[in-house]
Amino acid sequence: MPRGFISFLTKIDAILKQYQDARSFSERTNLFKALKEVARSSDISELPSQYAQILHARFGWLRDSYLAYYQELEQRAAHSFLEENLSLDLAFRSNNYALLEQEVARAKITRESIVAFIGCGCVPWTAMGIHKLVGAQVFGFERNPALVELGQRVVQRQGLADSLRLEVAEGAAIDFGRFSHIFLAAMCDKKKTIAHGISHRVAGDCRLLIRSSRTPYQLFYPLLIERYIPEFELVGRAHCDSADELESFIFKKAPG
Repeated sequence: MPRGFISFLTKIDAILKQYQDARSFSERTNLFKALKEVARSSDISELPSQYAQILHARFGWLRDSYLAYYQELEQRAAHSFLEENLSLDLAFRSNNYALLEQEVARAKITRESIVAFIGCGCVPWTAMGIHKLVGAQVFGFERNPALVELGQRVVQRQGLADSLRLEVAEGAAIDFGRFSHIFLAAMCDKKKTIAHGISHRVAGDCRLLIRSSRTPYQLFYPLLIERYIPEFELVGRAHCDSADELESFIFKKAPG
């Protein structure tokens, strides 16, 4: 194994041991901050796929823990926005907004686009951001009814209810043929399985955007290890240094 990769594993193990009794929200916040700092300072951003698979096998359980933490974090944020009547403008700037600007430009999302975002959560940052950038109509889909209900209140408070709809839905129940662009959220697991499942239900000129973790951040988000999806062609990629945890791959439906 490369020396940098071994060092990365050693540091992660040390942090997990230090925070092995973390239970409260603040303790888990400190745990994930420490883990992300190790990821940020690592030099394993580009590794062969077998090392990504090693990370998944060794720390896959950690992603489930982070997902539960992230959902609690977003619910706290949603309640703060609602109770204190805060504007989301400043929050947008610290929530992968620079990455979203690239995604919108490279996927050619315009005011006339109809966009689906799968895995929108209770604070649909990306869905709201797309509308703020170009005025497109956006539909957010989420499996958890409680998150959708909270998200609808956030959207309404921001005055976006006419342009952004949130719905409770599983992927199999969504009419994908009406959308010009489909986003898969970073937190979505089994991205290639989802892409395969919707491939026969999207329009021929549809663009599919899949957010993926960068290699060291797959402790927190699913990684699109293989970028080959038989039903789609890879036509673009979005990444920026100010949003170093994630990158996005842009596909179009393959001919035939």
